[in-house]
Amino acid sequence: MMKRYISISLSLALGLMAVGGCTDSFDDRMVHEAQSFTKQHCPKRLDNVTTLDSATYDVTSRTYARWFSLSPEAAAATRGHEVSVRQGLVSELLSDVTLSECKAEKIAFRYVYHSADTKEVVIDLTITSADYGQ
Repeated sequence: MMKRYISISLSLALGLMAVGGCTDSFDDRMVHEAQSFTKQHCPKRLDNVTTLDSATYDVTSRTYARWFSLSPEAAAATRGHEVSVRQGLVSELLSDVTLSECKAEKIAFRYVYHSADTKEVVIDLTITSADYGQ
C-alpha cells in the first residue's frame, strides 16, 4: 500500500545520457537533462496521489533530485515512514538498468516529497552510492 503513495518510476530517466553533445561533460549533460525533462514532462501525474513537479541536478554535490507533490491524504499517510520509503527507493534504484551510467558515476539521488496543499516537506531522502552499492 505504501508503494501506491510513493509510486515513482525511475525509468523516467530513460535517455538521461542521450541528451547533450559528445563534448559535454557528464555533469553538464545531467544539468541539461534535468532542465529538459522538467520543461517537457513536468508536472507529471504519476498516480492519483503523486505528481512529479520537477527534476534538478546539482553539479557541486553531484545529486540528481526529483521533487514531488503528494495529496494531503498521501502526505499524512507517508509521514513517519521514511525507512520503508527509503528501502523501496533503494530497491527500485538497484533494479533500474537505465541509470547504470549514473550509478557508475556515483551520483546521489534525492527525493523530496511535499504536501500539495501546505507545501510542507513530508520526506526528503538522499540515496548515495554507499546505499546502492557502487
